[in-house]
Amino acid sequence: MKSVRLAILLAFIFIGAKVFANDEPPFYIQQLDNRNGLSNSAINALFNDSDNLLWIATWDGLNLYDGTSFHVFNYSKENNTSSIGNNVVQQIQQDKNGFIWISTIEGLSRYSKHTGTFANYFYTHSPRLGISEREYALLNDSSKNIYCLTRQHGLLFYDFKRDSFVSCKVPFPDIKISRAVFDETNRLWLLRQNGTLEVYTVNKDQYTLLRQFRNANNFFISNNKVFYTTATKELYAVDATLKANFISQFPNAIKAITSYKDHFLVAWSTHGFAVFDQNFHPSDFMKDEVSGLQNTKITSWENGTEQILWCGTDGNGLIKIFPEQKYFGSVNSAGNTQAFNKSVRAFCENGNALWVGTKGSGIISLPKFNASSTSQDIAPEKPFAGELDNNNVFALFKGIDNLIYIGTDAKGISVYDPSRKVLIKWDDIAGSDELPSFASVYAILQDEDSSVWLGTSGYGLIHISLQRQNEKIAVKHFEQYVFDGTSKGPANDIIYALEHGSENKLWIGCRYGGLNLFDKKEKTFRIFKAFSYEGSLSHNDVLALYKDQHNRVWIGTSYGLNWINESNINSPQPYFTKITTADGLPNNTIHAITEDNDQHIWISTNKGLVKINPETLAISQFQQKDGLQSNEFCDGAVWKDANGVLFFGGIFGFNYFEPNKIQLNTSFPNLLITGLQPGSKATDETGLYVLKPNENSSLQYTLSRRENFFELQLRALSFSNAEKCEYAYYLEGYDKKWHYSGSDGKISYSNITPGKYTFKVKWSNGDGVWTNETVLFPLTIKQYFWLTWPAFALYALLISSGAIIFGLYKRSQFKMRMQLQMEHALRTKEEEIHNEKMSFFTNIAHELQTPLTLIVGASEQNIQQKDDPYFKSLLHQQASRLTYLVQQLMDFRKAENGFLKKQFVFLDISSFTKNITSLFIPIAKQKAMKYNMAIDENIQGWVDKDKLEKMLFNLLSNAFKHSPRNEEVDVDIQQNATSKTLNVTITNTGCHIPADQLDKVFHRFFTSGTSSQEKFSSGIGLAFTRQLAELLDGSITVSSENNYVKFCLSLPLPETVDAASIIETESTSLAPSYLLRSIISSAEEKTQPAVANNKMATLDHIENDNKQSVLIVDDEMPIRSLIREVIGHLYIVYEAENGTEALEFMKQTQPDCIISDVMMPDMNGLEFCEKIKETPATCHIPFILLSARGTIEHKTEGYEAGADAYIAKPFHTEYLLVRIRKLLEYRKRMHDIFKKDNIYYEIEEEEIADEDKTFLKNLVRFIEENIDDEKLGGEELEKHMCMSKMNFYRKIKALSNMTPAEFIRHIRLKEAARLLTTTQLTVSEIFYKTGFNNQSYFFREFKKLYQCSPNEYRVSQTNIGG
Repeated sequence: MKSVRLAILLAFIFIGAKVFANDEPPFYIQQLDNRNGLSNSAINALFNDSDNLLWIATWDGLNLYDGTSFHVFNYSKENNTSSIGNNVVQQIQQDKNGFIWISTIEGLSRYSKHTGTFANYFYTHSPRLGISEREYALLNDSSKNIYCLTRQHGLLFYDFKRDSFVSCKVPFPDIKISRAVFDETNRLWLLRQNGTLEVYTVNKDQYTLLRQFRNANNFFISNNKVFYTTATKELYAVDATLKANFISQFPNAIKAITSYKDHFLVAWSTHGFAVFDQNFHPSDFMKDEVSGLQNTKITSWENGTEQILWCGTDGNGLIKIFPEQKYFGSVNSAGNTQAFNKSVRAFCENGNALWVGTKGSGIISLPKFNASSTSQDIAPEKPFAGELDNNNVFALFKGIDNLIYIGTDAKGISVYDPSRKVLIKWDDIAGSDELPSFASVYAILQDEDSSVWLGTSGYGLIHISLQRQNEKIAVKHFEQYVFDGTSKGPANDIIYALEHGSENKLWIGCRYGGLNLFDKKEKTFRIFKAFSYEGSLSHNDVLALYKDQHNRVWIGTSYGLNWINESNINSPQPYFTKITTADGLPNNTIHAITEDNDQHIWISTNKGLVKINPETLAISQFQQKDGLQSNEFCDGAVWKDANGVLFFGGIFGFNYFEPNKIQLNTSFPNLLITGLQPGSKATDETGLYVLKPNENSSLQYTLSRRENFFELQLRALSFSNAEKCEYAYYLEGYDKKWHYSGSDGKISYSNITPGKYTFKVKWSNGDGVWTNETVLFPLTIKQYFWLTWPAFALYALLISSGAIIFGLYKRSQFKMRMQLQMEHALRTKEEEIHNEKMSFFTNIAHELQTPLTLIVGASEQNIQQKDDPYFKSLLHQQASRLTYLVQQLMDFRKAENGFLKKQFVFLDISSFTKNITSLFIPIAKQKAMKYNMAIDENIQGWVDKDKLEKMLFNLLSNAFKHSPRNEEVDVDIQQNATSKTLNVTITNTGCHIPADQLDKVFHRFFTSGTSSQEKFSSGIGLAFTRQLAELLDGSITVSSENNYVKFCLSLPLPETVDAASIIETESTSLAPSYLLRSIISSAEEKTQPAVANNKMATLDHIENDNKQSVLIVDDEMPIRSLIREVIGHLYIVYEAENGTEALEFMKQTQPDCIISDVMMPDMNGLEFCEKIKETPATCHIPFILLSARGTIEHKTEGYEAGADAYIAKPFHTEYLLVRIRKLLEYRKRMHDIFKKDNIYYEIEEEEIADEDKTFLKNLVRFIEENIDDEKLGGEELEKHMCMSKMNFYRKIKALSNMTPAEFIRHIRLKEAARLLTTTQLTVSEIFYKTGFNNQSYFFREFKKLYQCSPNEYRVSQTNIGG
């Protein structure tokens, strides 16, 4: 074992200072054993099958080697179909169907690579006696039929159809056969136990003996030749005529013979092996390997692909011997100088010597270095030992001026003059002391004018020109470009690469600054940054630059290779083609770039060298095992000599090679597919499938929709370049492009949509050559059944059937629905007629409530005050108004039903209309309104007097009703002689109707607007007026703008009328009807404006300050007058026309009670009530609502607004008086409770409402229980009573006339007073005990309530008690 390792080690060692190229040791030896995954190091047999899989028979299981790893098959008692029958494996063969046959010490096993299952033969559970090591031996003929030689049954043939072995009728059955083999010509060779070697021809079951050889103890077949040995260790060869020829007698017995590279290799039964030529003469071929393996016992040979020879050993595992095809010269040792233990960064030629710049060892000179020589001895020298200012040499450049420029980490740049053999340091160059300081020169490039460009690390770009001056070197020109953020400087001051560009330009590679293009003439920089746009550089860390012969610029970065044609660089966003590991590179860090004579691009990386075909972008990789100094190379370390030899520097020396001598492998390995799992139907883990290049597989899979995924592992069956092989895959019908996974063959797809696909693969051979795309398997993903076409057809059938059934059903339903709709329409019509009637009568009833209220009230007052003419006049007026309403209602219904007739009289229209319009002069005076009447004189004609009177009265009543005080009403009556019409225009200001509601003005009981200037309502008057106008063939229109409303009435004035329409009368009165005069006439002395009455009431309040006051809010002046007359002798009465006026009035005067109508302009009674009850200062005032709307719903609405009483019109005056008196008395009684000492007792005894009693008791008890809590406030009371802040405030204010804070303070003071009289506690203890925290505040509030201090109160109460 130690000798093997030693031999392997020697194969990799360089001796002395010798540089190996093509004459390096011709073979590599690699040992694979248990450390690599082999199950046992004692090997019995090797077999390379037709798929190029290597099978190894060991004493502990069957092994399969795929070039990367071992797969072990062992015996398993639990699962016979997935394990071999015994772990001691002796032989391996393959039949014509691709099955692998294994012989063990107990029987035979047959393995199916596709299914991963075993079939076992001859194994029995019964114990056997006398089992030998060769109980079963396998052999196959040229047709790959399987035979088995057994010790008990002789030679057997496997019948594939019957899956069993049958006996072969071999002659001389009594003589045992010890060994049997078929040769290449299908002749059967048998070795008998008596030492006879026989050869037969086989024809079905016929065995014909050709010849016998005596005294044989073993035989071998190799390279179509048969050899046999004797007991005396003599070796004979049998020729084509079956004649035995003596070869030699050997000192050792022979274990195995094989043929390799035109030589015979003989393994001795003891240890070691020997090599002979085709004539079996001893040969020096593989003499180092023979020496290295002399102590190794070889048990078997196997010739593999890729010129590999496999050796099975007894205890040393598997030995792999293969020729060393290294095209790379490698220099990584230099005697005892240890020169190349540092990184190589630069190359230069100086005469016949090769100069190598290192990082740490300065410059190494290799004299007489011949790169084309296959082997040479060198004596490395250090020409400047101790002379260089710095031994880190990063750049060497031999210029056209015959100077060698040396870039180091030292100051400036050094120059070597070969003609004088002198090293000139920067400080020794004339004029250098006057220049800016710079150092760390990493790149050197010379122009045609001999000037030199220097790329530095931290000092930007230097342009320098040197010239000889006698024996010195002087600076002729110097210019420095550094980063300044503009186009006058590079993107970064760290420059690792320089390259000539076209058109007098210079390419510059900046670390972390991107690619720069310098215009030497304009002296400007153009910068190309990564990630700035689609198609930009792969990274900004530029390490290497090269421009090839086709003007392609190659840019190496720390994240991939980029290239661009220089002619495309002038576009605003030039596109850079990227090549990364995803495209086949072994590593993304590009250290150096160059081009060989065949125009191939070579790059160095952190994982070896790469050759790229720039036309096809095919990539070939070379790694350390190919002869490289290591896999890692150095930045910018590349050089090409005059003969086209390429030099690359790395971390352990350098490599040199002639690219045209590197012959790439054009053959392709097979592809091993393992771990194939289509959906959840996983194949056996031991199942294998091998795909050969350009051959499609027979696999195909159909998966359900729920199992729409698969995964597998690809592995190239290469025993030399497995790690360099790459893979690509494509699911046709699913993927848009090929996936290149590099050397990782793990593939997984999931969530594939239903459809038919073809999975294709291709792979490379490790040298950048790819196979054609190959179909691995067709794949079908089934759709869910409910989404398939049969399912859709079924759905269509069901839908069609359903549609027919539904259609029939809908038809019957339609008939039924139409019948029901007809019945419903009739019922709806009846309900609409009923609702219309109810609505009409409800509104009419509302119109009648006001005169009825006045009539009832006036009659009651007239009974009490018999001689008061006001109430008699009021009775007469409201009775007339009620009569007019009823009469108008009857005429309205007649007009609607078409029963109202025209009744014409010839009339002085001017006088008649003047009399009617004059009736409204008193009303204008009462409201302080401007009333203008413009009536043309001498208007005469046929008119319907009654209808004209009603129309004018309704329009004027409407105008005065909706005009506030101090507004204006205009009446304009004209005759149009041309059209022969009477035109009446009535305009009132202070009112507005929205334009979208003008057409609704003539609807019955129309209401519009929300504010005081927009409020407009009508009963049936305007609707009746339009009916009358239409009856007389006239028209009426309305308009509203600029805060006025204008009605225009146009009536025809016919010259003649139908005699039937004329009213026969002796004389026609021009005065208005008695009914109209009665309606408008009023008791003026008692219907004064609210402002005037309030002034009188204020004076009365001053004289009688103990008299309670009542505020009456109603837009009807007669109603206000009636209520004032009813309650005026008991209370001071204030008035307001609506809620807004009332709120404004209450800012000055606060009444004790409020009586309000509900329906009022501007702000109605409900809104007014809510305002009062939500205002803390007024929420305690009793509020009575009067309304013509007396339903339960309307009363509920009033009480929700906060009203204390709700009285429907018409009402009895006595009832109103009682309600006012009771509300005021109840408030006074509640307020008096809190003036007494024992409040809780008073609440309990006083006759108050149960609801209020419960509220107060609960509230007082809570305060008394928490009276010592100084933080007790209204918020705590609200939470305890479960009331909102406003509702609680309103309630407590109404009951106690105190705010919550005042109420708490009042209870505290009452408790303090009690403690002063009933306890001996000090005053300080008492005010703290009652929740006061400030003594002065306590004393002040106590004195306000009791008009004395606490001590005085205690003394006074004690004296009283005494």
